[in-house]
Order: sequence, then C-alpha cells, then structure tokens
Amino acid sequence: MKIAQQFKFNMSNRYIQFLVAPTGSSPEDLLRSIKEVGDSSISFCTSWNSGHINDAGTISQNAFKFLNHIQNELIRHRDKKLKESKSSYNNSGFKTALEQKIGLLIDPVNSSQKTAYMNLTEGSGALPIGATFKDLLLVTALNKLKHYAIGGVNFTIDAEGNHILFFFTDSGQGHKETISRFNVQIFCEACRQAVEAINT
Repeated sequence: MKIAQQFKFNMSNRYIQFLVAPTGSSPEDLLRSIKEVGDSSISFCTSWNSGHINDAGTISQNAFKFLNHIQNELIRHRDKKLKESKSSYNNSGFKTALEQKIGLLIDPVNSSQKTAYMNLTEGSGALPIGATFKDLLLVTALNKLKHYAIGGVNFTIDAEGNHILFFFTDSGQGHKETISRFNVQIFCEACRQAVEAINT
C-alpha cells in the first residue's frame, strides 16, 4: 500500500480519534497533557518523515486524547469564570492568554476554497491561495477543534521541521465554514500560558 493511501486509511479510521478519548476519560494534569501533545508532535514528524506511517498513526491517536482534554478543560474554565463574573473575566490575565494569536483563520470559506482544501493530499495541508486570512486566537482554535469536520484535518511539516495543523470546521449554530491553521508547538506554548493564567 502506498504511503498516501495508507495514511488516508489511518486518517479516517484512527487519526480521527485524536479528538475523542476512546474510554471517555481524560488525563488529570493539564500541563502534562500539553507536554504530551508537544512531544507527540515531534515524534509524529519523525515517524512521518521516516515513512513509518503506522507509528505516526499510533502517536497521533494517543496525542489527540490529550488535545481533547486540553480543549475541554480550558473552555470549561473560561465558561466557569464568565458565569461567576463577566467583568472579572474580561479584565483577567486568563482572558488575555486565551486571546493570543496562534495562527491563521479563513472565515468564512467559500465553495471553491473548500474544494481546493479538501482535495489536498494528506501531509500537504495548506490554506487556499488567494484567501483572506484573519488572526486565529487560541480560544477560537479551541472552539474550532471541538467542531472540526470529519475528513477535514490535514497537516504539513515545513522546511524548518515545524508541524503545522490544518482543520476544516462545518457551519452550524450561527457560524460559517472555516479553515484554521497553527503550528502545534506555538499552540502548546499558548495553552501552557493560559493554564498558568487561569487564576489571574
């Protein structure tokens, strides 16, 4: 089986689990979860570049369980603080941390941009040429990750070896279709800063 074909199989049958823990349980330590995602990203890139696609699939499947935990917990803390006191949250270090720019966002995505993105081969993720980009904030990325489209996740490893993640999010609940892009290590660092700012 060719690498691209094998990866496509893994993408639909294993990689997708990256966002949902099969057991329904989550890691207890948020900072540990962030470190796991960062370390797994490095290992994933090494396996992918070496042609060890099955290993990359295993690493990715495990890492997304931690990513799911990070997303759920940071949003839960945000919602809890908003409920307790919107004014306090609006003046908090936590809100500032969640509103860090971590990447790029296309919002909304038109039909030709969606087609161009969805037709990219696995490992060749990119934003559609000619699209208008917005800043992708950490809090936006967390929400978009929660509602990403099945089959809409892709990635690339750039010339510097950075793991760049892309994901398409369907429209719904008043939101339009979007495409998000971020460097996994930058995402992890922003999450770490957000966790450290939860009580500020």
